[in-house]
Amino acid sequence: MKTNYNGINFRSRLEAKWHQFFKELNWNTEYEPIDTKFWIPDFQIVGAKESILVEVKPISHFDLETAIKIYENRIVSNVSNHLLLLGNTIPNLEEEEKCPTLGWFMHKDTEWNKKSTWPLAEFVVILDKEMKKKHSDFLIGFGCLETEIKEYIYNYVDFDMGCKPLSFFNNEFFEDKPGSKKFRALIEHLWKKAANDVQWKKN
Repeated sequence: MKTNYNGINFRSRLEAKWHQFFKELNWNTEYEPIDTKFWIPDFQIVGAKESILVEVKPISHFDLETAIKIYENRIVSNVSNHLLLLGNTIPNLEEEEKCPTLGWFMHKDTEWNKKSTWPLAEFVVILDKEMKKKHSDFLIGFGCLETEIKEYIYNYVDFDMGCKPLSFFNNEFFEDKPGSKKFRALIEHLWKKAANDVQWKKN
């Protein structure tokens, strides 16, 4: 269903929900950032050095057909960004002992066999002692930890490489890892808030 939200005409309410969720995380994003002959990505997450093209689909599991399509569209469109496939919710949000994940990530330099599942992009926390800020400050970014891509996380949130953080939060009680109940509750709260804001906003 087409949705007008914050002055933007989204092609679906799901896109509007992800747009608002990005805003809740304080991430710098653009809607439909490029228009090629073959492809119009839904979003672009913009970092200081890198950017990620995002496709939103009403899926609950990795969809191979969709992944192949956007992977090939990126090639024929002659763009070299990382790719992120998002579904209709936050994967692993309700699974205990697992870190909430954003979606499925494909690094721009990976030669994919078009058969395997893309690795999950996990939320990442950088605490205040690394940021040299006061005790209650922390950042939320994301990275693909299962494929040893910590350096990819740095592309978006690491200050030592001169990159701007994807998000910034002030929360005195936060002290646990991304898989903790407190962090899971925070992500769940932001996701539900984004959904409610989109559903009840009067344009």
